[in-house]
Amino acid sequence: MQELTVHLSTFVFPIKPYDENPRYDLDRESPSLVKSYISSRHGITYPDMRWEPKESFKTVADYYAKH
Repeated sequence: MQELTVHLSTFVFPIKPYDENPRYDLDRESPSLVKSYISSRHGITYPDMRWEPKESFKTVADYYAKH
C-alpha cells in the first residue's frame, strides 16, 4: 500500500493577492491553500473573511477528513 505524504507550505499568503485579471493575479504563483483578496472584497465560502479556498484547500481537507 502506497502512503500519501503532504507538505503544506502556508495557509494564506496575502502579499500575493488574487486578481480576476490574469495579468495582475499574483496568487497564481503563491504557495498558499487559499487565495487572498487585497481589496474590501470577501470570499463566498466564508463571507466574513478576505480569502477563498483554492482547490488544494479542498483536497487537503478531504484527505484529513478521511484519516
